Amino acid sequence: MIWKSMDKWIVGTALILAVPAILPIAKQVCQPIRQRGTYAWIRMKEEMEDFIAEAQFERMKKRLDRELDMLP
Repeated sequence: MIWKSMDKWIVGTALILAVPAILPIAKQVCQPIRQRGTYAWIRMKEEMEDFIAEAQFERMKKRLDRELDMLP
């Protein structure tokens, strides 16, 4: 029982000591992933804005066509 607890303390201490060395590496590895995620988010936002603009245009066009049909 004591050895299991001691093993956990040793592993935890080793991880705490390793964090300063691991963080810069993890940051370099995650940078391209984060950039791709940002690019994908921006592209998705632009696509949604285009979709909404097209739908609004079609709605306006139909309304204008109806109004023009009512004119003598």
